[in-house]
Amino acid sequence: MSYATGDSPSAVKYFEEGEALAKQLKDDFYLANTKNYSGDFYFLGGDYQRAQTNYEESLKLFKENV
Repeated sequence: MSYATGDSPSAVKYFEEGEALAKQLKDDFYLANTKNYSGDFYFLGGDYQRAQTNYEESLKLFKENV
């Protein structure tokens, strides 16, 4: 919900927690999705470099694991 309401600090926290959980579970599909949503968040916030980094990491994971 933080993502949709514009609560940036909370959204970033939840994305980081999701990424950590995906890594702990060794779930590359979930990790790829988390990075993709993070990319959307940063893109909409105007942080295009961070968005691109997250999108590229997501794409790499999808290509390797799907």
